[in-house]
Amino acid sequence: MAVGLLVSEAWLGGGEGKWPALALLVGVVVLGVQQALLQESMLRRIAEGSCFVRGRRVLEVKDDGLRWASDDGTSFVAWPAIRSLETANDDLLIYLDDVSFIPVPASAFASHAEQADFVALLRQRIGGAAVPTGTPAATVPRDLPVAGVGSAGRPSGWRAFLQYLRLGLRLAAFLPLPSRLPSASWSQFIALTALGIVLPVVEALLRVGPDGVFSEEGLPGALFHVPMMLFAAWGVACLARRQRQTLALLTLLAAVQVAVEALYLLLFHAVGAATDFLPREWREAIDYLPPWWVALAFAGAAIRFLGLPAGRSLAVVAVAGLLLGLPASVVYHDRSLWIEAHDEEASGDFERKHLSLVAEDAFYLQPRLLERELAALKPGRPGVTDLYFVGAAGYSRQDVFMREVRSVAELFRERFATEGRSVLLINNPKSVAESPIASATSLGLTLRRIGAIMDPDEDILFLFLTSHGSKDHKFALDFWPMRFNTLDPRRLRELLDEAGIKRRVVVISACYSGGFIDALKDDNTLVIAAAAPDRNSFGCSNEADFTYFGKAYFDEALRQTYSFVEAFERARPLIAARETREDFPESDPRLSLGEAIRQPLAAFALARQVASTQPTAANARLPAVAGGKYDELLSLFAVPDQARQLGRHCLHEMSLVAPGQLVKSQPDYFGGLGPDSPYWVELVAAYQRYAEGLCSAANSETALRDVYRDLWREKLAERDMDAALKLFRTPAGRRWVAAQNEVAREAPERIGETRTPLLAQALRRLQAEQARILESYRREVEKRGAQAAAGQARP
Repeated sequence: MAVGLLVSEAWLGGGEGKWPALALLVGVVVLGVQQALLQESMLRRIAEGSCFVRGRRVLEVKDDGLRWASDDGTSFVAWPAIRSLETANDDLLIYLDDVSFIPVPASAFASHAEQADFVALLRQRIGGAAVPTGTPAATVPRDLPVAGVGSAGRPSGWRAFLQYLRLGLRLAAFLPLPSRLPSASWSQFIALTALGIVLPVVEALLRVGPDGVFSEEGLPGALFHVPMMLFAAWGVACLARRQRQTLALLTLLAAVQVAVEALYLLLFHAVGAATDFLPREWREAIDYLPPWWVALAFAGAAIRFLGLPAGRSLAVVAVAGLLLGLPASVVYHDRSLWIEAHDEEASGDFERKHLSLVAEDAFYLQPRLLERELAALKPGRPGVTDLYFVGAAGYSRQDVFMREVRSVAELFRERFATEGRSVLLINNPKSVAESPIASATSLGLTLRRIGAIMDPDEDILFLFLTSHGSKDHKFALDFWPMRFNTLDPRRLRELLDEAGIKRRVVVISACYSGGFIDALKDDNTLVIAAAAPDRNSFGCSNEADFTYFGKAYFDEALRQTYSFVEAFERARPLIAARETREDFPESDPRLSLGEAIRQPLAAFALARQVASTQPTAANARLPAVAGGKYDELLSLFAVPDQARQLGRHCLHEMSLVAPGQLVKSQPDYFGGLGPDSPYWVELVAAYQRYAEGLCSAANSETALRDVYRDLWREKLAERDMDAALKLFRTPAGRRWVAAQNEVAREAPERIGETRTPLLAQALRRLQAEQARILESYRREVEKRGAQAAAGQARP
C-alpha cells in the first residue's frame, strides 16, 4: 500500500484536495496486483515441491459431502464448502480454499478413466445433481504427493468478483446459499473491501460535488470495519473448527458488507425525507441498522456454508453480533473521505452562531452585563406591592425561547409595571453581547440581588423559565460549548430559599415541567407548569415567537386579565384545543397555589386592574377605544428586537470616533493624551458612558413603540384594523409578520455594513481636513509669535 501511494503521489504530483483520493485508489490497485502475483508464485512453488503427507487416507462420498478418514481421525466437508477440483501432475486436488486442499494421487486410481469418472461424480455432487447412492470409496495409499494449484474449476477473477457482488445481495436479503460458490481469494477480499470504501466516497461526490476535497481524517473510520471482519471470520471458523475456511468466510463477509452499504445508501436517499415525521429516537436508531444487518446476514450465511447444528448456530450469531454489530454501533468512526471545501464565510457563520460565547470579548463582557443588570434594579417601594420579573431562556440553539422571554418581559413592563425591576437571562448567540447568559449561577446571583432589595412582606417575584426539559425533570441550560451546572427541582428550590424571597410565582414552560411542582410548592408559592411530569409540551420550533403554552398563557390570557391564576384557567382549554387540532397528545398543564399567597396575588391583580383604568399622558392623545387594536397590531412586530438592533448599530458607529480610533490617525488629538497615559482609561470610560447613554436614549424601545403606534394611528384608519388583524392571524399573515420581523432585524445590520465603509471614508477625510486646518493654525500662531518677539526686540 505504501509503495502504491508513493508511486501514485509521484505520478500525480501530490498536493492537497483531490489527488490523495486518486493516490489511495492507485495504491489499492497496486496492492491487489502485488498480492495476486505473490500468491500465484507461492502456490506454484508449493505445487512443484516434493513435500509429502504421510499415512493412509480414505475418502467416502456421502449424500451431503465428503468424509476424509485418517489415522489422526475423521473430518467432513459439505459439498458447498468445496471450492474447486483441479489436477497437477495427474494428481487430483480437492480445494477447500486457495491454500487448503485434499490431495488424491493418481496412484489411487486404476486408470485415467476411473479418475475421470470419480471427478465427474464429484462435480455432479458439488453442482447439486442427483447421483445414485452406494458409490464405492476411493482408497488412498500411504504416500500422497502434495500438488499445486491450477486454474480449472470455479469462476475466478472478474467473473468471481461479479458473482460475489450478486451473492452479497442475496445474502443481505437472507436468502440461502447457491449450490456453487465463486472462488475465494485474498484478491477478491481486497477488491470487495476497496469497493466498500469507495461507495461512500461516490455518494459524497454526488452529494458534495466535484468541488469537494479529500479528507484523510476519515481514513481510520473508513477502515474501521476491516479488522472487525477479520476477527469475525476467524472467530466463526474457529468456532466451527474449520479454520481453513477463514478466507472463504471473510470473502463472504466482505460481499455482505458491500451489499448492505449499497442498499443502505440507496434506502437512505430514497426514504430519508419520509422519516422526518418519526420521533428523534427512531431516526437515530436507523443509523445503527447497517452493522447489525451485516452481522445477522453474515451469521446466517456462515451457518449454511459450514452446515452447523443448532447449538453452534446460536454461538455464531453471538460472535457476529459481538465482533461486527456491537463495535460499529458503540464506537464513533467518521467515514467521510470526500467533504466540502473549507468555506471561510460558512466557518465565520458557524463561529458567530455556535462559538459566540467563548469569543474573548464576549467571555469578559458577560460578567459586566450581569453586574449592569443587577445594579439597575430598583428597590421595593414602601406601601406598594412591586412585582419583580426574572425571565430565563435556557436553550441557545432555538430562537423561540429568546423571543418568548423578551415578549413576556415587554408584556410585564406594560401591564405589571416591572420597568426597572426586570432581568432577562438568555442563552442565544444573537444576544450574547447584550444580555447575561442563563445558568444556575447567574440565576442564583439574580435571585439573591432581588431578595436583598425587595420587601419580603410586600413584593412578589415572578420567575419565568422557558427551555427544553427531560424525563428526569432537569431544565435545559444549554449554550454549547459551555457546560452549565444542572438545574433540577431541588436546586431551583435551594436558589429561591437562599435568596430569602418569600412570595413567589414560578412558571416553567418545558417538557415534563410538572416534575418541579412538588419540590417548589409551599404556602407562599404559586407554581405553574406547562406539562404534567410525564408529558411533553409543544411549540418550540425555531421560527415560532411563542411555545404553545407561552402563546396561550402570556400572549392571550394575561392580556385579558391581571390574575395569574385566572390566566391559567383561561389558557388551559386554549392549549388543549390547539393540541387536539394539530393532533398532539395532551400536555396537561399543572398548577399549585399556596394558601398564604392567594390573597396577596388577588390584591395585586385588583391594583393593576384599577391602575389600568387611570388615564395617562401616553394614551390620552388619541381615543382609548382604538388603542387596544393598535396595541394588538403592535404586539405582532418585534419592536424590542428592532430597538436593540438599532442600539447596537448606533454603538458600532460611535466606535468609529472613539478615542482609540482618533489617536490612531492624529496622535495629538487630545493634546498629547494617549493610551500610555494613566488618564486614558478615564477618557475611554467617559466616552463609553456617553455613547451608551446617547444610543440608549435615541433608540429607546418605549419611544420606538410610541412612534409606531402614533404613525399607525395616523396612517391606518380604525375601520381597517379588523381586516388587518384578521389577515395577520391567518397562516399566510403570520408568515408575513415573521418574515417582516426578520427583515427588520437584519436590515439595520445590512445598512450598517453598507454605511460603515462610507462613514469610515468620510471620517478619514474629516480627520485629514482637521489636521490640515490645525497645522495651518499652528503655523499662523508660530508666525504671530515670531513677529511679536521681533517687535519686542526692537529698541
